Amino acid sequence: MKRAVLFRKIGGPAPAGISELEEIAADSAAPYLSQFAEADAGKPAHWAIAWENSAGQRGPLSALSTWTIPG
Repeated sequence: MKRAVLFRKIGGPAPAGISELEEIAADSAAPYLSQFAEADAGKPAHWAIAWENSAGQRGPLSALSTWTIPG
């Protein structure tokens, strides 16, 4: 089964690479709903996705997407 592996960094400047991102989920169904701490409201959330095939092989990391956590 193909699935999306989601990576995230909360706050601070945009990450320079995958090592600065936290792997938070691997999901094969949409939508994915992420919970945020109340203290993170107003901070930037930096996201990237990599597709993974049924053999566990990951493709390249997507372009970074950044948006502000609502609060």
